[in-house]
Amino acid sequence: MTGFVEWVVPAQASSNASARIRQWLTDLGLAVIEQDEARAFAVNRMLLPIQNECFTALRAGVTAARVDEASMSKLLPSASLRSWTPSAST
Repeated sequence: MTGFVEWVVPAQASSNASARIRQWLTDLGLAVIEQDEARAFAVNRMLLPIQNECFTALRAGVTAARVDEASMSKLLPSASLRSWTPSAST
């Protein structure tokens, strides 16, 4: 869990409904990134380049533990690579 949530606001949504959903998400302790439908998936657009660089570092011989240590942030709070073991075919 990243602690972020992307709330994609439908064009037909009322401002009251949007405000209620935004408040509910905030009450859950999530940082809300609000987007319209045309700019959806902002969080993925930020995460994917970071994840790509993590795997590039792994291929270069950096340990998964070291990659996790270097890349952990609010966007990537968990050590997602530490338990990853490459298969014999990679």
